[in-house]
Amino acid sequence: MLPEVYCQKLDPVVACHPVILEQFLKDFWDYYRELLAYKDCPSAEAARELKSKFWQLFDTLSGYELLYQRKQLTAAKAFLVASGF
Repeated sequence: MLPEVYCQKLDPVVACHPVILEQFLKDFWDYYRELLAYKDCPSAEAARELKSKFWQLFDTLSGYELLYQRKQLTAAKAFLVASGF
C-alpha cells in the first residue's frame, strides 16, 4: 500500500504531527528508491541493510501515536510475509 493512501486516515491535530508525517513520507520514499536500486543489483549485504532500514523506519517511535500504529500494521504484515504466512 502506498504511504499516501495509508496515511490518509491520519488527521494530525497536534502542531508537530504534520511535520512528523512529512518526515516519515520523505524517509519512506528514500527507502523505496533504495529498494528499486536493490531490485536492479541485489546483494546479500544490500538485503541486510534494507532489512535493517525497514525496521528502523517502521518500528521507530516518533511521538505521533496514530502514525506509529499504522507503521506497526505494516511491520506485522511484513513479518507475516517474511515468515511465509
